[in-house]
Amino acid sequence: MFYRIVLQGHAQQGGTLDEVMRQFSYVTGLPPSVTATLFGTAPTVIKQQVAAADAERISMTLRAIGANVTVEPLFHAPLPVGLDPVTLPGLPMPSAAIELPPPPAPEQAARAPAEPRKPRWAKSLLAVLIAAGALLVAHEYQETLRAVRTTPIQAPVVMKPADLSPEAPAFMSAHIVGPWRCTDQNTGGSAHWEYAEDGTLSYFGDDFGRSDKPLVRPGLPTAWALEANRLTMRYDAAPSRTVTLDSLSLSKLDYRDSKGDEIRCRRP
Repeated sequence: MFYRIVLQGHAQQGGTLDEVMRQFSYVTGLPPSVTATLFGTAPTVIKQQVAAADAERISMTLRAIGANVTVEPLFHAPLPVGLDPVTLPGLPMPSAAIELPPPPAPEQAARAPAEPRKPRWAKSLLAVLIAAGALLVAHEYQETLRAVRTTPIQAPVVMKPADLSPEAPAFMSAHIVGPWRCTDQNTGGSAHWEYAEDGTLSYFGDDFGRSDKPLVRPGLPTAWALEANRLTMRYDAAPSRTVTLDSLSLSKLDYRDSKGDEIRCRRP
């Protein structure tokens, strides 16, 4: 059987909603505006088709910060395909996976035998060793401080422009090739894209309707090109769109455009 997790619009007894929303944003990585929308439209289903163990661990994590969540059974729910069972939809990948408490470890059958009590002379010897070590450290500190005070300060060497080595390119096309899960930081919505090595750009839907095959829809980009820190997305029947990269690595793709859109992409 699978379950779904429902976020209620109020805090648990004894907590304030503002503090719960602040903790919720910290734990999930969502912007405060998106968190306020989730709580304002509650009750909201934030995760569906979750196994019992994962549902319990996610709900325990959210309840620990004061959020009021309920776990409801889903009867005859199909087996989820391609979904991370501990990921809330609409979250950036680094903060999408909630830090869940690990499953309780099996208790040991028998406790380890208690250590024998140390004699008094051992405690006294330990105290003497600690005091000697403290005196040695203090002496070395005084010597180092004296050496620093007596050493003349050298003027910093200013490199001429001719001495500066040219910077290596910060962004590489090879780093962008492959699948990405991209989240709009203004709305919290996520979509799945794949950048092919031949410059093809394919759309695979959002978290609620992800497909195993590329989806073809009007108004979606179909090709990409990278030049320096400029990523250009080309359309079949519309002008190209160019965005500015903030960072790019094998596991991270962040970009923004002149209209204020800010996108954070992570590997699914």
